[in-house]
Amino acid sequence: MENKQVAFSEHVLPAQLDIRAVESFYEEIKKLSERTTHITLDASKVERLTTPCVQIILSLAKYLTASGGALKITSPTVVFSLAFTDLGFSRNLKEWSAA
Repeated sequence: MENKQVAFSEHVLPAQLDIRAVESFYEEIKKLSERTTHITLDASKVERLTTPCVQIILSLAKYLTASGGALKITSPTVVFSLAFTDLGFSRNLKEWSAA
């Protein structure tokens, strides 16, 4: 069986992912997930991440997995990592960072 490399579509997350950004972030992620099932989120610029945006990322991961795809997270900031840890999702973040 041939082992094919899958190209991941990279998306740089904005610095502010809070309640004010949730609607536009949702639309952005929705459009991205309609184009590809393999997504890398670059979290190197995130300075604020609140629960609604974490929920969008969790939903994205579930959708991509169900579609035969995958999510990767690169360069998570301390703020990004703490948001996942505080909500009990550090294991998920670790899994996506290792992907």
